[in-house]
Amino acid sequence: MSVHMIYYKDGVKMMRPVLTREEYLALRNGGGQKSLVKRIRHGEDGRKSQLVQMNYSCLPNEDGSLKGSKRMSTTVGMDVDHLTAEEMPVVRERILSKKDELGLLMLEESARGKGYHLVFRRRTGLSQEENLKWASGLLNVAYDKGAKDITRVFFTTTEQELIYLDDEIFKPTPSQLPLKGEGGYSVGENTPAKVSTPLPRREGDGGRLFPTDYHGIPFKDIIAKYWEVNNRGFEPTQGDRDTLTYQLACDLRHICGRNFEWLDQVIPCYDGFPLEEKRAKIKSALASEFNGFPLRLRNVLNSLQTQHQPLPEWRGVDSLEGDGEDESTQKEPSFLCNFKKLPMGVKDSIDAVGPQLAMPVVTAICPCIGHWLRAWCSTFTARRPG
Repeated sequence: MSVHMIYYKDGVKMMRPVLTREEYLALRNGGGQKSLVKRIRHGEDGRKSQLVQMNYSCLPNEDGSLKGSKRMSTTVGMDVDHLTAEEMPVVRERILSKKDELGLLMLEESARGKGYHLVFRRRTGLSQEENLKWASGLLNVAYDKGAKDITRVFFTTTEQELIYLDDEIFKPTPSQLPLKGEGGYSVGENTPAKVSTPLPRREGDGGRLFPTDYHGIPFKDIIAKYWEVNNRGFEPTQGDRDTLTYQLACDLRHICGRNFEWLDQVIPCYDGFPLEEKRAKIKSALASEFNGFPLRLRNVLNSLQTQHQPLPEWRGVDSLEGDGEDESTQKEPSFLCNFKKLPMGVKDSIDAVGPQLAMPVVTAICPCIGHWLRAWCSTFTARRPG
């Protein structure tokens, strides 16, 4: 059968198989899924892109990507949309009453709560659209004709919206073996693919598989400073470890190659957090939208840079402007620390973070002043010797 989670790599949609019920449910309930579904159902449709995305109808290309795939899986994903409140329970019961004839494997409410996503066994010999037409006739319900391509992805809701799930959907078949060269999954002629697990630890190097530092700064120092800057020095506890572990993974993926095993290595299990739940948060973070370099992490690295690689006295923090992921090499003079008089509140904020973070503080408090100071600093820096 076929369940693939969608994630992004260098802006390209990639696919990886989900082969257990436990992992599937963890992905559905991970991150901010519950909050997102609630907000979407209150009219925030734009939040749909932040949900975990799944594909049920195709297999990945040789490089693991989704776009342009021509390899059909043994299952078909179908979107039934634009149902009225009165039609919802009727259609639901109709689908469940014909689950055996249909070969139903999964049924969930859509994110907006006005339709269903269902997955059923593919009828061999029929194309994707022919399978959809067949199911549509059987259930006497229209399918979304804009969602007839095998590469169609579904915005996944939580376990609460999951109505039916057959474990058969996770059972790999010979046609679904990963192509040769797909990383993280076993490949063989007659053996089923297995879900990726952390690689065995090596002896003699502390059991680490990936670098333990970033530009000379140990990850343990980065994480400790991260909580100091972003959580008043408190590590995650039982009450907030779900959210904060997800947030940490979202930020650290920018310096861990967006690699699951690397993040699993550097992120601890906080306050008794079960290992599999922590890993589910990491997977959810990797599947979320990938934007520019996060300001939270940039501020942490800037503050650590002064400790591990001291800068000349007149140089300061990294520029906060740039092209997203790329870090600017331009520096700002930390002249603000020499000001004797600053507006009430501004001085307190600068004293709290230190002179190296003065520029982002001023920019956050008053963007127009920050913009003017940046222009002034560019001229000041250009005139400095060396």
